[in-house]
Amino acid sequence: MSKADCAFLQDSTTDTLQQDRRAKRRYPLDLPVQYKIMKNYLVIGTGTGATLDLSSNGISFVGSEPLKVGCYVELSISWPVLLNQACPLKLVASGKVVRCDGRVIGVRMDRHEFRTQSTKAAQTQIASGFALGAPSIRSCSTVYRQ
Repeated sequence: MSKADCAFLQDSTTDTLQQDRRAKRRYPLDLPVQYKIMKNYLVIGTGTGATLDLSSNGISFVGSEPLKVGCYVELSISWPVLLNQACPLKLVASGKVVRCDGRVIGVRMDRHEFRTQSTKAAQTQIASGFALGAPSIRSCSTVYRQ
C-alpha cells in the first residue's frame, strides 16, 4: 500500500469518527417549551424556551437561562399535531441535563408521554396560528375518550 493510500484511509477514518456518534437520529424541530427544574419531586424553578431538536433519547433546546448539568427537569412541549383534528397535544418529558452550553441545553430523557392540553391552551395556540388546521374548540377530555 502506498503512502498516498495510507493517508487517504487515515483521513477518511478521522472524518468518520468526527461525525455525529449519537445512538438515535435527531429531528430538528422549533417548538415552544416550558420546563420545571425538579428536586425531590418539588419544583424549584421554571423557565421557557424553544426546542432545537429531539430524538427518542433526548431533547436539545434553548432555555431562558443556563441550567446546571445533572439537574432533573420536566419539559412540556406544545405539539403541532391535533388529536382527532380537534384537541391539541403536548409532549411531556423528563430527564437529566447532560449538557449546557450557555443557554443551549441537552436533556437525556428518562420518560416521555403525550397529554392533551386544556381548552385555554388550545385557544392560545389557534390565536397564535401555531396549531395546524382549523379545529373546533371542544372539551379535550370528550374528544380523547371517543
